[in-house]
Amino acid sequence: PFGISVINKFLNSRASLKQDYKFYSNNHYEIGKGFLDGQIALTYNLRREFNHPTNPNQAGLNIRLNTLNYGLRYTRQILNGADITIGLNGMYQHNKNIQATDFPIPDFNLLDIGPFIYVSRKWERWTISSGVRYDYRSLKGNDLYTNINAATGFSNQVYGADTTGSFLQFTSFNKSFAGFSFSAGVTFQVNEHISLKANGARGFRAPNISEFAASGLDPGAHIVYLGKRDAMPEFSLQEDIGLEIIYPDGSVYFSVFNNNIQNYLYQAQETDAQGNPVVIVPGNRTFRYRQSSAQIYGLELTVNLHPGSLKGFSFDNSFSLANGSNLDAEYKNKGLNGEFLPFMPPVRLVSGISREIFIKSPVFTSVTFKCTADINAAQNRYLALDQTETATPSYALLNAGFVTSVKYSGEHTLQFQLQVNNLLNITYQSNQSRLKYFEYYTASPNGFSGIYNMGRNICAKLITAF
Repeated sequence: PFGISVINKFLNSRASLKQDYKFYSNNHYEIGKGFLDGQIALTYNLRREFNHPTNPNQAGLNIRLNTLNYGLRYTRQILNGADITIGLNGMYQHNKNIQATDFPIPDFNLLDIGPFIYVSRKWERWTISSGVRYDYRSLKGNDLYTNINAATGFSNQVYGADTTGSFLQFTSFNKSFAGFSFSAGVTFQVNEHISLKANGARGFRAPNISEFAASGLDPGAHIVYLGKRDAMPEFSLQEDIGLEIIYPDGSVYFSVFNNNIQNYLYQAQETDAQGNPVVIVPGNRTFRYRQSSAQIYGLELTVNLHPGSLKGFSFDNSFSLANGSNLDAEYKNKGLNGEFLPFMPPVRLVSGISREIFIKSPVFTSVTFKCTADINAAQNRYLALDQTETATPSYALLNAGFVTSVKYSGEHTLQFQLQVNNLLNITYQSNQSRLKYFEYYTASPNGFSGIYNMGRNICAKLITAF
């Protein structure tokens, strides 16, 4: 019903530090002919980036984010066997810059609230469901001034009413976004093993704080982000159809989807009138958020085999393809020069084998061995306009590990997990990684441009219930 988690992450020695403290509670109550579910979670997040070699203890980025997530829903059965769910959920956030030198986003308060109603009914071979939701987001922030500290030469935030000689980096804002979303879906059960599915939906997404108000260097990404203060919320119309086949020895799921989006928010490198990259902070690229109509379409295929004759054996496979196009008339049929959306995932195949071995022992319950191949195709559909992106070569990663459980103190168990990712220590860059362009040099001295993804790494975890 509740839990507490603490996560500390250290990357590149002192280059990056992230701390997360989280408390969450789930509650379930039966009321009359229905039941009430409630969730609440509190998260304290502290992110620091150290990018000053002459003063390694001074954080370039130092952001504290407090988040409250909440949700409440009531479900019961109504006329003719239909189930109805009524509820709301959302979050509240408070963000604060603390003794930093770089300020990519301002201090802000954010409030999200979304009431909804959802109805589903089964009738013979048919299952029909539909829902509607109203979302409201409020974003508020005050003026944020910075100046140069004469002693250190670094920028710092100015507090108080006296802002003489300071720079107004963020102007105050009080903005709200609202909109309706809805969905409707149907499933037809062909027989006990095969079903067909179809869905249609209208989606809503309000701009986040970076998209709306960013105006500064993010030292962790090596990019100066510029938000769009007149950003509009995104609305989308999505259709998808799917086929699901389930047998005792395996299952297959296949679906295709199409999503047309209005006011799609994306990043593009900022250039001047001559087409040259805009440089606000030397050695760092500048990206501005833009909006246009867009289309994202693709397919997903999942094949899982777990034959009964091989108890504990599983062969799991997933394939995904997603393409995105900017529908602005200016970029029609322009390909790399504006038609393709930036930072789209490449074609990907993930294939894994696992085997659980059951042990007759008063201490060990079982041991599961697993091995996974993560294959990513080359991404040649990228936004080359204004040097926003470059092509990404293909790569394949091999991961392996095992999981075992140990009994102790009666019925209690202690689970131990060991995972080795990128077992072959492959050198690669993800197409969606901003660190791919993290490079001060115009010509890299080692022949590799930007920061590459993580090499071989070993993860160990202990899990116990209390």
